[in-house]
Formats: sequence, C-alpha cells, structure tokens
Amino acid sequence: MSKKILQVGRTLLQQKKGAAAIRYLYHGIRHDPDNADLFSCLGDAIKQITEYEIALRIYRKALHLARAQGNESLIKELSEKIENVFVVSPADAPSGPQIGFFIRSLMKMLSQLGKRDWF
Repeated sequence: MSKKILQVGRTLLQQKKGAAAIRYLYHGIRHDPDNADLFSCLGDAIKQITEYEIALRIYRKALHLARAQGNESLIKELSEKIENVFVVSPADAPSGPQIGFFIRSLMKMLSQLGKRDWF
C-alpha cells in the first residue's frame, strides 16, 4: 500500500499538485509512520507549496528514519535536500505577474497602515 501511495504522491508532485500530494501522503504516513520515503516525498510536496521551514522539519524526520533503517542512498538524498531546502529552481520561481501582484498587495497593505512615502 505504501508503494502505491508513494507512486501517486510523486505523480501529483510532477503535476504541480502539491496540496493534493500532501493530503494523499499524509494518509499513507498515518498507516506507515516509519516509512522514510513517504516522509521524503511529503517534504517535497510541502516545499512545492513554499512552506520551506515545515519541509525542513519533515526532511529531518525522514533522515532520522532513513538512518534508523540504514538506507544509505536515501540518507545521501535527504542530506542534499536539507542543505538545499531554501533553494528554488527557476521552474518553481514566481513569475513576473505573481511578483507584481505580491508587491501591489504589499504596498496596499502598508498604505492602509499609514505608509505613504515609498521613495
């Protein structure tokens, strides 16, 4: 069952459906709480929705499980993920319109708080 859940979770990640992958993988972890691969994939899904601090905690949990299981290849993979958790690939970086929307939203919020001198 865990292999099927892991496969579906990875497919959802490839389709950029991080939130759906999180729900699916969480269900798998509830049934197999010692599966380091499920935790690793869950970390990937959480990173995809840009919750980097939470992803880091999940990767650390997966690393702990992988060490307990003696899974050397997963230990190496997770060590790299932990080291690069805050690195965003160009494909996952926000687009120009997303950045513009964010800046406009931030300026509007600050204006409501009394910030008027932008330069």
